[in-house]
Amino acid sequence: MTDLELSYFAGLFDGEGCIQIAHHKPQQGKRTEQHTLRCSVNMVNKHCVNSFLSFGGSVCQKTRDTGNGKWQPQWSWSISSNQAMSFLKTLSPFLRLKKPQAKLAIEFQEIRSHPRQRNKVSQDELNKRNWYWLKLRELKRCNNDEG
Repeated sequence: MTDLELSYFAGLFDGEGCIQIAHHKPQQGKRTEQHTLRCSVNMVNKHCVNSFLSFGGSVCQKTRDTGNGKWQPQWSWSISSNQAMSFLKTLSPFLRLKKPQAKLAIEFQEIRSHPRQRNKVSQDELNKRNWYWLKLRELKRCNNDEG
């Protein structure tokens, strides 16, 4: 992909995208919280959203009945974990608004251990993951206050 194309995707992602560390409490029968890096773009323009598939991930349509005749179905692209990290590394040089979030998300995914024994994540590891989850939420609030 050319720098021009990457700049285009970075601009769309800066304006319409989301970087999150999803935090899930333990489910019944499981002992460990889950933290997953996830990136997404939501728009009504299906073509724009589908163009993000060149980075991987998947697209789905979100619909709801609002009673508002002007409301349109929304298309959602999402990518997670290592694919999300790769996506952020690729776009990071071109991002402006989300650059600090991308840097933190990449760091989270790089240091995140990938335990083969899913139920044996140490408390120190969980504390680290929670710190990244909270720090990313804080960065998002700061970005919203500025713009």
